[in-house]
Amino acid sequence: MADAKLIEQSGTRIFATSGALASNAKIYVYSAGTTTLYSIFTDSGLTVASTNPVQCDSNGLCPYVYVGTASYKVVVQSSGGSTLDTEDSIPGALDTSSLTTTFAKTDSDVSVKSDNYTMLAADLGTVLSVNPSGATKTITLMSAITATNGRGITILYSGTSGQINIATVSSQTITRIGEAPTSMSLYARGQSVALVADGANWLVVAETGGGFDATTAMLFMQTAAPTGWVKSATHNDKALRVVSGTASSGGTTAFSTIMAARTIALLNLPDHDVTITDPGHLHAGNYYATSTYGAGGGGAQVLNNQSTTNTSSGTTGITAAFGTTARGGAQTTMDFAIQYVDVIVAVKS
Repeated sequence: MADAKLIEQSGTRIFATSGALASNAKIYVYSAGTTTLYSIFTDSGLTVASTNPVQCDSNGLCPYVYVGTASYKVVVQSSGGSTLDTEDSIPGALDTSSLTTTFAKTDSDVSVKSDNYTMLAADLGTVLSVNPSGATKTITLMSAITATNGRGITILYSGTSGQINIATVSSQTITRIGEAPTSMSLYARGQSVALVADGANWLVVAETGGGFDATTAMLFMQTAAPTGWVKSATHNDKALRVVSGTASSGGTTAFSTIMAARTIALLNLPDHDVTITDPGHLHAGNYYATSTYGAGGGGAQVLNNQSTTNTSSGTTGITAAFGTTARGGAQTTMDFAIQYVDVIVAVKS
């Protein structure tokens, strides 16, 4: 479609110097600065030529007339030939021909990085696509003062493993939800952060993927570590203990060893005192306790026998007091010092 515009007089009424309507006035259209008639048209597609001069009606109304992109001059005359107005060097229609190959775009050129990198002024407004290649790579931001207020950068994790650290200079902070550290990290593919300088520090205005700071330890109920995490071998075959104080670890025996199914042996029982009352059997007026318990192992053992006189046949019985001398089992210690790892319950603010 052609670039066209209406001349200023189109659709308006022309007045004489007296203020009366200029009946049948004429409008001449010339190329700017000349007396060469300019090509004018009755349609916006610039396909139907119009007469030049343009003839107004009896009420001074000018019909619609279109011109192209070149500058032009207009001379308005009365029906008798008197000049009522002259305007020169009027801009023509906007030339859009160059817009078919040249267009505006957002300030988001992509720059690929695979090593440690320090941000430059030329990186402002761009996206740094960083592949840490299975290692830890550091992207150092330029000073927020030099970047100036409102200018920024986006950093995107484009690798499959490794970690991206984003560091500031001069202890400048990175304000994000709940904190304002001097550095932050990206851990997983597709994670990104958009940073904007406020003239003194950096602000996170958009963050995708979410993430945890480096060295954060969490529990996962799966065999392999998820993407961006490394499986730790520091603790193995241990129990967990919830504490409200300092988290630590301790113990000496593996969890599976302590919790394994086992039979409690006689040797595991300690020596102890036992009192036995015999209902009594008459033996020349005496009662005897002669039974032995725990012989050959731990537990209770009769150490001496005592007798008593029968005072009521078959009713009194006897009492055998057992000594306290260590006898029998070796009193093997049962180990319940299970290994443990302290954990805490935390809620993110």
